[in-house]
Amino acid sequence: MKKADPRILSLILALLILPSVAACQSEPVEGDAETTTDADNTISSEVSDRTDSLPADLDFGGTTVNILWWEENNEFSEELNGEVVNDALYERDINVESRLNVTLNNIPMSYTWATRDIYIGTIRNSVMAGDGTYDIVSGQYYTMPSLIPDGILVDLAKLPYLDFTQPWWVNGLVEETSVDGKLFLATGEISINSIKELSCIFANGRLIDEYKLENPYELVDSGKWTLDKLEEMSSDIYTDINGNDTPDVGDLFGFQLYPNGLVPFIQSLDLKVTTNNDEGYPELTFGTEKVQDAIARLCSLTHDHLGVILVKDADEATQSVRQTFNDGLSVFMTGVFNDAAKHYQNMTDDFLVLPYPKYDEAQAGYYSALNEGNTLFGITASCDKTDVAAAVMEAIASENHYTTSPAYFETALKIKYSRDDDSARMFDLIRENVVFGFGSIYKGIGIDFEIKPQIYNNDPNWASYYDSKAPSYKAIIDEFYEKVKALDA
Repeated sequence: MKKADPRILSLILALLILPSVAACQSEPVEGDAETTTDADNTISSEVSDRTDSLPADLDFGGTTVNILWWEENNEFSEELNGEVVNDALYERDINVESRLNVTLNNIPMSYTWATRDIYIGTIRNSVMAGDGTYDIVSGQYYTMPSLIPDGILVDLAKLPYLDFTQPWWVNGLVEETSVDGKLFLATGEISINSIKELSCIFANGRLIDEYKLENPYELVDSGKWTLDKLEEMSSDIYTDINGNDTPDVGDLFGFQLYPNGLVPFIQSLDLKVTTNNDEGYPELTFGTEKVQDAIARLCSLTHDHLGVILVKDADEATQSVRQTFNDGLSVFMTGVFNDAAKHYQNMTDDFLVLPYPKYDEAQAGYYSALNEGNTLFGITASCDKTDVAAAVMEAIASENHYTTSPAYFETALKIKYSRDDDSARMFDLIRENVVFGFGSIYKGIGIDFEIKPQIYNNDPNWASYYDSKAPSYKAIIDEFYEKVKALDA
C-alpha cells in the first residue's frame, strides 16, 4: 500500500486523541502510591519521551519482513479510517518501516478454536518446507508452544535488538518462561491483546450502593480486597427475577462467573503451577496445601451460596451472563478489559473495574492474569533474516507502547468506557501487575485448566486428584524439556 508521511500521520493521530483527553482531564486520584497513576499525562509524556534500546542508525535496506497475524484480533491496519485505534495501528507500521527501512508484509490468517490445528499446521509445514513464507508468527498462547519441540521457532534470547527488560514486554518473561535458558515466544504490548485480554472483576455501582456494601475501591487500596471479602459481599444477594423458582441466568445475583473466569484466580491468589529450581528447570508445585485450600474455598464460593452462580462455559451462556450484568442483574462479574469496550459501553448503571482478589490480606499485592485469548510471538527457523525480524518485533512493541496502547487504553478504556477516575486507576493497577510463568505460557501442560471441572463439579479434594495426575503432567514437562535441550544437539 502507498505510505503516507509519518509526520502527517502523527499529527492526525494527535488531533484525534487530544480532544477526548482534554475533555476528560481531572486532578490525579489520591490514594496508595503503588496503585495511583497520573492518567491525564500518560499520552503526552510518553509520546514526547520515546526511548528504547534500538540503535538510531538501523537501516535494513528495504528488506521485506513477513508477519503472520491472528486475523480476528485486528492487530494491523491497511488504511486510515478515522477510528483512533485503527489509525494508531497504521501509524505504528509506518513508523517501524521508516525507522528501520523495512517493508512489513502483514499476513492475516483466521484462527478459531475449531481451526487451531490448521493454523499451527500451516506454520509448521511452511517452516519444515523452508519456503520462507513467514518470518514472524503469532497465535494463541494455548497452542503456539506446541511448535517449540519441533524446532519451528528460534531462540529469541540469542538475537540482537530484543530487550525484554523494557516495559512493553510482560514482567518476568525471560526469568519465568525460558526453557533450558532459551526463550522461543514472547508477549506484551507487541499485541494489543495484552491489554484487551487482561482479566478483571466488574462491579455494578448502583447495586453496591443499594445493598450498602463496602466501597470496593477503598478495599483494594487498603489491601483488603480478598477472596473472603468477595464471598462476604456477594453470597447473600439473590432475587428470583424471572419467577421460575430456580436460581438461573436472568435472576439477580451477587456474583456471576463462568469456568474460564476461574482460571485467573491461579494468578490472583498467587498459586504456582510450576516453580523453577536452581537449574532453571520448571517443577510442578500445584499440589501444595495453599492450592488445596484455594480450590476448596472456590468450590464453597461457587456452590454453597444462593447469591453466586457458576454457569456453563458454552458461548451462549457466557454471552447471557454478560447481558444480565449489562442489564444490572449482578453485583460482581468476571471478565476481561475488552468487555468494557465491547459489551458494557452502553450500560445504564455505572460499572466499576477491580482486580481479581488476593488470597488474604497478607499477600504482597494484586496479581493479574492474561486470558487464554492472549497472543504469543516468535521468529521462525526458516527466517533468513532473524536479526531484522528481531528488530521489527522490538520496534512494533515499542511503537505500540507509545502509540497504539495509549490510543486503546487511554482513549477507548479510560475515557470512552470508564466512568470515573477510580476505574481508570484500577485499569492501571491491573495492567501493571501481570504475572506470567511457565505454567501460564505453556498451556499444553494443561494442569491449570483442570481446576475448572474440579470446581464446576464441586469437588474440593484437589490433593487426591493432583496426586493421581501429577506423574503424567511431570512426564509432559520432562518430555518437553528434553526435546528443547536436544534442539542444540
